[in-house]
Amino acid sequence: STPLYSSAASDVYKRQVPSSYTLTDADDFVTYSNATPSYDPVLYLPSSANPGKIVFVKNQLSRNIIVRGNLMNANDRRTKSETALNGVSSIYIFDGSYWVHFFCG
Repeated sequence: STPLYSSAASDVYKRQVPSSYTLTDADDFVTYSNATPSYDPVLYLPSSANPGKIVFVKNQLSRNIIVRGNLMNANDRRTKSETALNGVSSIYIFDGSYWVHFFCG
Protein backbone atom coordinates (compact mmCIF):
# COMPACT_ATOMS: atom_id res chain seq x y z
CA SER A 1 0.00 0.00 0.00
CA THR A 2 1.11 3.54 -0.64
CA PRO A 3 0.16 6.45 1.61
CA LEU A 4 -2.71 8.46 0.13
CA TYR A 5 -2.92 10.77 3.13
CA SER A 6 -0.69 11.03 6.15
CA SER A 7 -0.91 13.05 9.34
CA ALA A 8 0.41 12.80 12.87
CA ALA A 9 -2.82 11.07 13.94
CA SER A 10 -3.32 8.58 11.11
CA ASP A 11 -2.40 7.40 7.64
CA VAL A 12 -4.73 6.43 4.79
CA TYR A 13 -3.34 3.80 2.43
CA LYS A 14 -4.31 3.29 -1.20
CA ARG A 15 -3.87 0.10 -3.17
CA GLN A 16 -4.53 -0.23 -6.89
CA VAL A 17 -5.30 -3.82 -7.79
CA PRO A 18 -5.77 -5.29 -11.26
CA SER A 19 -7.22 -8.66 -10.27
CA SER A 20 -8.54 -10.67 -7.34
CA TYR A 21 -7.16 -9.51 -4.00
CA THR A 22 -7.44 -10.19 -0.27
CA LEU A 23 -7.73 -7.05 1.84
CA THR A 24 -5.03 -6.43 4.46
CA ASP A 25 -5.05 -4.32 7.62
CA ALA A 26 -3.04 -1.65 5.79
CA ASP A 27 -5.62 -1.14 3.01
CA ASP A 28 -8.04 1.79 3.31
CA PHE A 29 -8.72 2.77 -0.30
CA VAL A 30 -8.83 0.00 -2.93
CA THR A 31 -9.10 0.96 -6.59
CA TYR A 32 -9.79 -1.34 -9.50
CA SER A 33 -8.67 0.45 -12.67
CA ASN A 34 -6.25 0.41 -15.60
CA ALA A 35 -6.89 -3.24 -16.28
CA THR A 36 -9.07 -5.29 -18.54
CA PRO A 37 -9.36 -8.67 -16.85
CA SER A 38 -11.20 -11.40 -18.72
CA TYR A 39 -13.15 -12.22 -15.56
CA ASP A 40 -14.86 -10.39 -12.70
CA PRO A 41 -12.13 -9.86 -10.08
CA VAL A 42 -12.90 -10.81 -6.48
CA LEU A 43 -12.12 -8.69 -3.42
CA TYR A 44 -11.97 -10.82 -0.28
CA LEU A 45 -12.75 -9.00 2.97
CA PRO A 46 -11.21 -10.69 6.04
CA SER A 47 -13.44 -12.36 8.63
CA SER A 48 -11.85 -10.28 11.37
CA ALA A 49 -10.51 -6.74 11.54
CA ASN A 50 -10.45 -3.94 14.06
CA PRO A 51 -14.03 -2.81 14.74
CA GLY A 52 -14.57 0.50 12.98
CA LYS A 53 -12.13 -0.32 10.15
CA ILE A 54 -13.29 1.57 7.04
CA VAL A 55 -12.47 0.56 3.46
CA PHE A 56 -13.43 2.51 0.33
CA VAL A 57 -13.68 0.43 -2.85
CA LYS A 58 -13.63 2.27 -6.18
CA ASN A 59 -14.62 0.38 -9.34
CA GLN A 60 -13.33 1.97 -12.53
CA LEU A 61 -13.54 -1.21 -14.58
CA SER A 62 -16.10 -1.89 -17.27
CA ARG A 63 -17.21 -5.01 -15.43
CA ASN A 64 -18.25 -6.23 -11.97
CA ILE A 65 -16.08 -6.53 -8.91
CA ILE A 66 -17.25 -9.41 -6.71
CA VAL A 67 -16.88 -8.67 -2.98
CA ARG A 68 -16.86 -11.66 -0.63
CA GLY A 69 -16.94 -11.78 3.15
CA ASN A 70 -19.34 -11.39 6.08
CA LEU A 71 -21.45 -8.63 4.52
CA MET A 72 -24.44 -6.72 5.86
CA ASN A 73 -26.66 -4.23 4.02
CA ALA A 74 -26.69 -0.88 5.82
CA ASN A 75 -30.34 -0.13 5.02
CA ASP A 76 -32.04 -3.36 6.13
CA ARG A 77 -29.31 -5.31 8.01
CA ARG A 78 -29.73 -8.38 5.78
CA THR A 79 -26.58 -10.46 5.63
CA LYS A 80 -24.92 -12.22 2.73
CA SER A 81 -21.53 -13.56 1.75
CA GLU A 82 -21.16 -11.99 -1.71
CA THR A 83 -22.18 -8.92 -3.67
CA ALA A 84 -21.32 -7.48 -7.09
CA LEU A 85 -20.24 -3.89 -7.65
CA ASN A 86 -21.17 -3.00 -11.22
CA GLY A 87 -19.49 0.32 -11.99
CA VAL A 88 -20.16 1.71 -8.51
CA SER A 89 -18.03 2.52 -5.52
CA SER A 90 -18.77 1.45 -1.96
CA ILE A 91 -17.69 1.92 1.61
CA TYR A 92 -17.40 -1.02 4.01
CA ILE A 93 -17.21 -0.55 7.79
CA PHE A 94 -16.37 -3.52 10.02
CA ASP A 95 -18.65 -3.70 13.09
CA GLY A 96 -16.83 -6.56 14.80
CA SER A 97 -18.77 -9.30 12.99
CA TYR A 98 -19.85 -7.94 9.59
CA TRP A 99 -18.64 -5.57 6.90
CA VAL A 100 -21.54 -3.10 6.69
CA HIS A 101 -21.99 -2.08 3.05
CA PHE A 102 -22.77 1.50 1.99
CA PHE A 103 -23.21 2.36 -1.73
CA CYS A 104 -21.51 5.53 -2.94
CA GLY A 105 -22.77 5.53 -6.52
